[in-house]
Amino acid sequence: MSKLRPARSRGCAGLQSVAFTENAPHRARSAAASLRAWARVLQLSRDLGVHLARRGVRVNALVLGPIETPQLQALFANIGPEEIERRFVHYPMGRFGTLEEMAGTVAYLASDDSGFVTGAAFPLDGGITSAFTVPPSPQSR
Repeated sequence: MSKLRPARSRGCAGLQSVAFTENAPHRARSAAASLRAWARVLQLSRDLGVHLARRGVRVNALVLGPIETPQLQALFANIGPEEIERRFVHYPMGRFGTLEEMAGTVAYLASDDSGFVTGAAFPLDGGITSAFTVPPSPQSR
């Protein structure tokens, strides 16, 4: 048996956003380019997670959906209530994520509690990447 020493692992996370620039002049090209970049970051995280694991380095990716920031609040403040309602129909949780939720996920990935996690993608998107359609909210029935 080889002499593998248990080593305290170090965490690393890549951030990738799935919130596309919906107001870009060339949406289709912007979305396609964004998806390609997204796939590259996820694959890089998987590859590095595997190749660096025996050195005690863990690499994971956060796949971010809409996180409530001043910039996102400003964007939504300018689009009007009808457009906000139309967009939130596609958000399974019906809200933005919070910076505290993002920080909690990052803290978990950086902690020893995630010591056996590497090469993974953590969607922090309220279910957006899992949803094809979203059922109507109970209030609209």
